[in-house]
Amino acid sequence: MRLLILFLCLVSFLMGYGQDIDVENDVIEEVVPKILKEKKHKSITISAFTVKKLPENIEQYNIITIKDYERPGSIDLNLFFHSSLEELTIIGFGVLGKAESIPAGIKNAKNLKKLTFVGQKLKYLPAEIGYLSQLETLDIYGNQWLKKLPKEIGKLKKLKYLRVDSFSLEHIPDEIGELPNLEYLILNPESQSNKLSSLPESVGNLKALKELDVHSYQLSTVPEGISGLTALKKMNLEGNFMKLPADFSNLKNLEDLRIYSNELIDIPKGLENLKNLKKLRLVCGSIEGSTLNIGKLPNLRSMSIDIRKDEVLKFNDGVSKSLTDLYISGNRLLNIEGLKNFENLTTLGITYAALQQVPQEVFGLKELIRFKISKTQLTSIPKGLGQNTNLKYIVFTDNKILGKIPKELLKLPNLKSVSLARNGEITNVAEILKRASFEIYY
Repeated sequence: MRLLILFLCLVSFLMGYGQDIDVENDVIEEVVPKILKEKKHKSITISAFTVKKLPENIEQYNIITIKDYERPGSIDLNLFFHSSLEELTIIGFGVLGKAESIPAGIKNAKNLKKLTFVGQKLKYLPAEIGYLSQLETLDIYGNQWLKKLPKEIGKLKKLKYLRVDSFSLEHIPDEIGELPNLEYLILNPESQSNKLSSLPESVGNLKALKELDVHSYQLSTVPEGISGLTALKKMNLEGNFMKLPADFSNLKNLEDLRIYSNELIDIPKGLENLKNLKKLRLVCGSIEGSTLNIGKLPNLRSMSIDIRKDEVLKFNDGVSKSLTDLYISGNRLLNIEGLKNFENLTTLGITYAALQQVPQEVFGLKELIRFKISKTQLTSIPKGLGQNTNLKYIVFTDNKILGKIPKELLKLPNLKSVSLARNGEITNVAEILKRASFEIYY
């Protein structure tokens, strides 16, 4: 009886629950949990040489890797290309193989987002690649024979990443400038230079580009439009060009800049305006006035300078507090001025230079930890290094040093090693070793 009464009370409570709520002036929002259905990716790797037949329902696989493509068997590769395919990697194109491209049926993979080719013998891309309207990544590497890209590349409006690792590459079509979303353009073979002599002016239209990487010893011209690529964060230009665009002031987002050309005379104006620049690598024939203005670069941390013709390198009077790593070389370089401006320098390397003595300003670099001077005309170890009390590593290899190691090095509290290999006769190595807490490599 008690159970029955309790049951009736409970029913009455539930039926009346909420009936007394006044909703006339209130807004009650119903919160319905959303069930996010994550798309499942199914992947498969298939050998084009050994497979006898395709798996049933190949359309269920949206990530496919085809290997042994240099020795295709009896399977029709067009059967791999379907509308559900999102990522396709083709490994092969061996030198002894017959495959030089991919079938035109690739156009049926209309939702393909990533396409990767690995192998040496890929000679061309079919025009049908222009049908891949959803493609975001086109990656070609380990290649020897690909000479050009088809003009249909300009139809890939969603393309963000394009890498062509082929040292036979000699032409980029004007249509490359029709890719509004391209962020990475990498034309830099991993092992060698390619054969590009120029880049199309249309490259300057790639306003979304974040990285431009070109390595060709035959690159003789650089389009002016590059100076307008305001989204660039990294630029690497290696070639044989004599000049660069007149002004780099617009490249305000640039963080990493590498310019390599033995024929380059002077650097572009506006370099001092690149406030976000963190790394600078410059290899050139000469710098007008032999002066670098980098004191206004508040974020520059690492710099490497190689000047082939100048006898003097000068840094302007602007103090750089951010620079910590500096590397300098130049076959004719007799003197370096302005090192005093880098008060927080921790690493200094001077190599392949005509220097006969260490620049006096080095001794004022109180934060210096690593100091290397190698392959120069240096004939003795300077005594002024006793002022660099933070020094841990001294490398004076491949010079013409004779005589004695200065005893003042014994007073350096943090010194761990001194390298003197491939020099002349050092007469007091044994004496210094008896008293030193650091190693000597001789």
